[in-house]
Amino acid sequence: MDSNDFNCIFHPFRKRHLKQTVERDLFGNVEPQWIAAGYLSNYLIHKALNGAATLAYFKTTYTDSFAVDIDVHEWHGLPLFAPDLQEKTRSVVERIGYSPSIAVETPHGIHLYYFFAKRAPLLKLYNIVEELLGDLDVEILPTNKKALRIPSEFSYLDPETFEPIDAPTEFNRYPVTILFGDSKDTHEKQAHRGSWRRVFNVKAKEAEHFPLINHHTNRAVVECGIAYHLAGIPIEQAVDRFHELVLKSPGYTRDLRNKARVMQRFSAIYAHQFSYVPSAKVSQISLLNAITVNRIIELAPFAPQRKEPLRRFFYDLLIWNDYILGLQKNDPAIHTYMCSEYSYFRKNVRVGYIPLPYTLLSRWNGHYASIIEWAVNFGLLEPFDTKTSKRGSYSKVLHSCKYYRVHPDKLF
Repeated sequence: MDSNDFNCIFHPFRKRHLKQTVERDLFGNVEPQWIAAGYLSNYLIHKALNGAATLAYFKTTYTDSFAVDIDVHEWHGLPLFAPDLQEKTRSVVERIGYSPSIAVETPHGIHLYYFFAKRAPLLKLYNIVEELLGDLDVEILPTNKKALRIPSEFSYLDPETFEPIDAPTEFNRYPVTILFGDSKDTHEKQAHRGSWRRVFNVKAKEAEHFPLINHHTNRAVVECGIAYHLAGIPIEQAVDRFHELVLKSPGYTRDLRNKARVMQRFSAIYAHQFSYVPSAKVSQISLLNAITVNRIIELAPFAPQRKEPLRRFFYDLLIWNDYILGLQKNDPAIHTYMCSEYSYFRKNVRVGYIPLPYTLLSRWNGHYASIIEWAVNFGLLEPFDTKTSKRGSYSKVLHSCKYYRVHPDKLF
C-alpha cells in the first residue's frame, strides 16, 4: 500500500495531523508525546506506512468509515494475547453484528476498521456506534478533533482470524443501512441542512439567554426547550445541557438549580409537537443611528457591491455601542457578569470605550479588518491608547479584547 492507496481508502483530513516525538525527562525515562503538525503530505504518509514515522490523522465531517480503538492495560506480554483484549474484540464484533473490514495491530491493542459503500455524517455515524458500544472501554476514532495512528504496512491482521497479513487491497464495504436502517441518512447533504441549522440554533439560543437571572427565566426555559425539541435532542440530554447553563450562571439561586424541576418544565414542552419556523432577526434602529449609517455609506471608499453589507455592519456596531454603554443602567445583572468575566470591562466602559471582540466582528462582516482600519483612520473609531495602559489591548489569558470609542460626530 502506498500513500495514494491510503488516501483513497482512509480519506484523511489533509490540512493538519499529529506526530509522535520521543523525549527524555529529567530522570532519563523515555516519554513519547503527540504534538500538532501541519499539512499531511504524501511523503509523510509514505514514511508512516513504512514505519519510519509515527503519525495520526483526523477525519472530515462526512466519512465512509470508522475505527474502534481497543487498548489493554496492565498486561506485560504481547497485546494480542491479552484475555481482556480478546474479550473486548468479541464484544465489539457481536454488538455491531459484522466482522471488521480491516484489523490493525497497535502497540497497546488493536484497531478495528469498518468501511461503508456510502459516506454519512461523521457526528451521526459516531453517535450511533457509541450507543452500540457505550459501556465497553473502547474509543471511536478518528474524528475531526481526535486523531488515530496511521497503520504501518507491517501491522495488518486478518479481520476473521486476527493473524498477521500483508496490507489488504480488497476488503468488505458494508451498506451504511446496517447502522442507519434507512439510506436517506447517507450523503444527502440537502436533507441534513435543516437539522444542522437547528443544532446551530440551539447553541445560539443558549448564548442568547446566558446568564440566567432570578425571576426572569421563563422565556429562557420555553425557548431553549423548544430549540432542544426541534433539534431532536433527547429530553435527558436537554435537561443536562440546560442545567449546566443554570449552574454556570453567576448569582442565580432559584428553583431551576434543582434538575428535577428542569425535567418537569421540559416534560411539558416535549409533550407538544412544534414545527421549525426560523425567527426573523429584529434590529431596533434609532433615527440618529440611521442618519449616522447613511452618512457613513456616503463617505466610505468601498466598492458599490459592499454597500449593503457595510450598512448592516455599522448598524450592528451602533446598536452594540448603545447596548454596552447603557448596560449598567438597563441591565445591572448582565453588567455585573460582564465585569466579572472580562478584564477591564468596567473601567473602559466608564470612559466610553466598548469591547469589539473579533468573534463578534467576524459575525457582522467577514472583511471586518479593512472596515475597522478605515474607521480608525477616518476618526469614527478611536482605539484605546495601549501606550498609557494595557487595559485596552488584546490578551487571551486575561479574556480581554480590543476596546474602541465611537465618534459619530466626526461624520458631520
